[in-house]
Amino acid sequence: MDIANLPVIDNHCHLFDVEYHERNLARTLSLSLNDMPLDQLANTLVYRKMLKELGDFLGVHGRDEDILARREYLMKTSYRQYVGSLFGDARIHTLLVDLGYKPVLSPYLRAASLP
Repeated sequence: MDIANLPVIDNHCHLFDVEYHERNLARTLSLSLNDMPLDQLANTLVYRKMLKELGDFLGVHGRDEDILARREYLMKTSYRQYVGSLFGDARIHTLLVDLGYKPVLSPYLRAASLP
C-alpha cells in the first residue's frame, strides 16, 4: 500500500479564518507565548523550514520576500482557492477542530468546503 495516496485526517487543529486577513507568517508560526521580536521569529527552524517548503510549493526560489509576496498575492486573489490548494497538496481530507482554544473568537461554526 502506498501511503502517499491516502487522505489525511488532521486529528487536532484550531479554528482559522475562512476569509483573507493579513498576517505575518513568522508570527503565525511562532510557538512562543511571548511577543518575540520579528527578526528572531524569522530565524527559527520552524519558520525557515516552512518558508523553504512554501517556496517549493509556490515554485518561487530565492529571496524570502519573493516567496512571501507570491503567497500574499495568491491569498488576496482567492484565499479559499489558496488554502484549498495547500490542503490538496497535503492531501488533507478532514479536520477535527479543538474548540477549547479561544472559543470567544468563534461565535458560530459552520462547515467550510474548500475547493
